[in-house]
Amino acid sequence: MSQARGSSRSWVKSESKSRSRARTWGALLALALAAGCGGPGSTPGPKQVRLPGLGFAVPEAWETRAPQTSMRIAEFMLPESNEQATLVIFRFQGGGGTADANVARWISQFRQPNGGPSGDVAKVTSSTRESLTLTQLDVHGSYEAQAMPGAPPTPALPDARLLALVVEGSGDPYYFKLLGPTPVIDRWEPAWVELVASLAPNAE
Repeated sequence: MSQARGSSRSWVKSESKSRSRARTWGALLALALAAGCGGPGSTPGPKQVRLPGLGFAVPEAWETRAPQTSMRIAEFMLPESNEQATLVIFRFQGGGGTADANVARWISQFRQPNGGPSGDVAKVTSSTRESLTLTQLDVHGSYEAQAMPGAPPTPALPDARLLALVVEGSGDPYYFKLLGPTPVIDRWEPAWVELVASLAPNAE
């Protein structure tokens, strides 16, 4: 019994640390977004986001919202998508697996109309910029991901597209997932390209 209680206390402490870390990063994100906004009468532009070790920009039209789980450190909702298209950013203490492992898992969450492997339609690229290594994925199909423990249920999307990115640099990697109905993601693909182009290392 004592071992069970000890295990329970360890889980509670771990969960508490995760939630505390998420709140801290959320506060940093809010401050960074506030710092990037112009004053009254200024022309809306990209929102500058600064996270530990990484900076980038997102469109002003993407609505910042509170992360839905402690595993997410930032979350944005795309307009005119009926809340089905989101950009979610993850970072896990100690890392969340290799870029190749995550890409393979994300591809496996899609099904193709003809029953063929989603790997045949997926596009994976890798590049480096300054001290960053970027691994990108573009895949489409019927999205049927299982919800992670503690995360809200993820509804299936019959015609979905995922633009994903693993950023390896200083400290633990960041994982970006822009997911939603294919027409919405198609419309915002240029903004995704600009986001990736804006990625730059900063102080951890």
